[in-house]
Amino acid sequence: ISAITQLNQNGIKPILICNQTEKLSGCIYSCVCSDINASMKNLLNTLKTKDKSRIALYGINNDSIPDISRVDSLLNWRDEYFETMRIFNNNGSLQNCFNEFYSNIDEFDAAICANDFAAVSLVRKLEEIAPEKLKDFYIISCAKTQISNYYNNHILSLNMNLDQYGKAAVYIYNAFKKHAYL
Repeated sequence: ISAITQLNQNGIKPILICNQTEKLSGCIYSCVCSDINASMKNLLNTLKTKDKSRIALYGINNDSIPDISRVDSLLNWRDEYFETMRIFNNNGSLQNCFNEFYSNIDEFDAAICANDFAAVSLVRKLEEIAPEKLKDFYIISCAKTQISNYYNNHILSLNMNLDQYGKAAVYIYNAFKKHAYL
């Protein structure tokens, strides 16, 4: 907030690239953000095409706005196809998250992980304890980082198209320049 306030005091109205919009009181700015709701709908459709209906929402941080938004969207788009959708929280310990999940693993055929760290941790633990479970288990990560590339045979990572974010920011900038009333 202080950076935006400082920019505003100098006559600059920034364009933020972020996961989702959040109203920052007293600040003037624009946002380019992803459509989490549509992304989660597409993700569920992907799981349907893979015949996965028993879903663990893995590594969810209740203090993370993007995690909460994803879970809300997933639960909103959930239909009768999905037999199970259960949340496994990461409250500061992926080990505790894994322990809780693993004691119920047979109830699930897929996991949607909050991020690549949770997904990689899940893969590594399963490789160590029960590698046979990875054979038919589908793991999706909601944030593609370089680390997931080492596990791409086990993890499907959602990739944010940063080029498109940048193009959208430039489009907004040009629209502001062209139309001063905006």
